[in-house]
Amino acid sequence: MSVIAPEEKLSATPSHAGRTNLVWVQANSHGKARRCPIPVELSLLVGRLRMLRKPISACGGSSLMKLKKLAQTGPYAQLTDLSHHASISSPLPPKSSKDGQDLAALNPLRKRAHENTVRKMGRRRLLLLLKPFDVFQFGQSGGASPITVPQAFRYLDNRRKVHKDAINFCQDILRKKSNIDWEPILRTNLSQPIRNFDLVVTVGGDGTLLQASHFLDDSIPVLGVNSDPTQVKEVEKFSNEFDATRSTGYLCAATVQSFEQVLDDILAGQKLPSNLSRISLSVNSQPLSSYALNDVLIADPCPATVSRFSFRIQRDGESCRPLVNCRSSGLRVSTAAGSTAAMLSAGGFAMPVLSEDLQFMVREPISPGAAIRLMHGIIKSDQSMKASWFSKKGVIYIDGSHVFHSIQHGDSIEMSSKAPSLKVFLP
Repeated sequence: MSVIAPEEKLSATPSHAGRTNLVWVQANSHGKARRCPIPVELSLLVGRLRMLRKPISACGGSSLMKLKKLAQTGPYAQLTDLSHHASISSPLPPKSSKDGQDLAALNPLRKRAHENTVRKMGRRRLLLLLKPFDVFQFGQSGGASPITVPQAFRYLDNRRKVHKDAINFCQDILRKKSNIDWEPILRTNLSQPIRNFDLVVTVGGDGTLLQASHFLDDSIPVLGVNSDPTQVKEVEKFSNEFDATRSTGYLCAATVQSFEQVLDDILAGQKLPSNLSRISLSVNSQPLSSYALNDVLIADPCPATVSRFSFRIQRDGESCRPLVNCRSSGLRVSTAAGSTAAMLSAGGFAMPVLSEDLQFMVREPISPGAAIRLMHGIIKSDQSMKASWFSKKGVIYIDGSHVFHSIQHGDSIEMSSKAPSLKVFLP
């Protein structure tokens, strides 16, 4: 009778009381024992037992006898019970039997049943977050359309159609994936933190991904699908009439054309998310619930009003740069991911996307004098910025105008990159 050494076992998971592990042993022509893969019939039963968290002995007497009989036929010599191991692994069926035949090909139904069992054991939950259609609507209020250029009208109508087609296409792809449970939701209907999902897919542009980020912690990755990428030839064609720029999708790793392949790579573990830094904020030492993935703008609610404030950079509560007093149109702080947006447009510089540093800039300073060199710079990952607000009122805008927090004279605002990062699949 063949035996197998402990190091030849198929599974090495920790032991649990009352649980057994099964390995196949096959004797070769020299009487030596060698490890053999588990046949499909056994894989199916064991898979069900693992899902029910039951030991092998839990199967009925007749089923157990069938398993033992199966073990003693074909190329398998013996079924060995190793009680000091916990559970059984389920490797793929052997490529060929002793006579060279493909065992899986002998019964395609069993192979299909095995694949279905594997899918059930590895199902993923996915949230499909959608940019709404009505963002492209125009001229529907009963009055005359404000658009006087016919090409612009057709351009906007085409944007709505392209976005709608992209949503339908992504949903069709997900319907084909038997290992995914998914549900769609419009981004305007998000009101609670996103929980109990393995992946969030946003269909829109960077704005849709930014909105999703406000409801995510660092445990659920997000994949952005750019539903309406900018078309260079179209921009050039209408450059003398209107701006035909569509979606930049800087943070979107997929388009409609590449969505299925990118999704498959993610599910197979071949594509991993990157950790993007976010900005944490507190007002008067009270943390705000939202983190900024792109940038923060602190300004007066009226853009024509001068903002008065001061700020300093500190480390561990100790100032490491001089205090800067400002009269300007506001203060902007961006992450590395957001440094290519408004910060870059205002004269800042693009940062490596995975940097944990922040970039700050005083907007349109009034008579800065020698302090001008202190009004644009970097906040290191181990530093923070503390600002004091001296205008009558002000607003902290987080990633645009939709998320904001009101402040008043005397309030203290602190910002750093110590917020939980966001897992994003990058292009």
